[in-house]
Amino acid sequence: MKFSKTCLVFLFVAAFFGGCASSSSSDNQIELADYAFIMYGTGSAKIAEGVLTVKNIIAKDGGDASITGTYVVNNWYIEDFGPKSSMGGDFSGDVNYKNGKLFINTNPKIADANVFFNATIYSSFYQGDWTYSTFRGPTTRGSLTITKKK
Repeated sequence: MKFSKTCLVFLFVAAFFGGCASSSSSDNQIELADYAFIMYGTGSAKIAEGVLTVKNIIAKDGGDASITGTYVVNNWYIEDFGPKSSMGGDFSGDVNYKNGKLFINTNPKIADANVFFNATIYSSFYQGDWTYSTFRGPTTRGSLTITKKK
């Protein structure tokens, strides 16, 4: 009987701490906040960096969300970057928590000359790709990191 009580106490403590660990893993949840982003080109060379400000989060069925906000590019490392003229202003996007994906359209008001961010959600950052797309389709692409500013 003593062994059973000890096992029960151990299981209770393990379940409690396990529950705490999983409930505090909300770092990957999109919040109303500022997020720093860095766009990379070939050879991991920085192209641009800036700040996304998430201003609206609208919950959707299944726990996913639509997001909107504004963004600014603070530093251009390549001055003759083709998509440069279409970047800055409003953005819109979707978060799919089930699949761990984030999608952002950096120029939602027009159908041409858009930069799209597609990232995987990790515990404290987002990492993926950016794509510059025109009516002819994707023309330029690279990698991307997004982190919540503190």
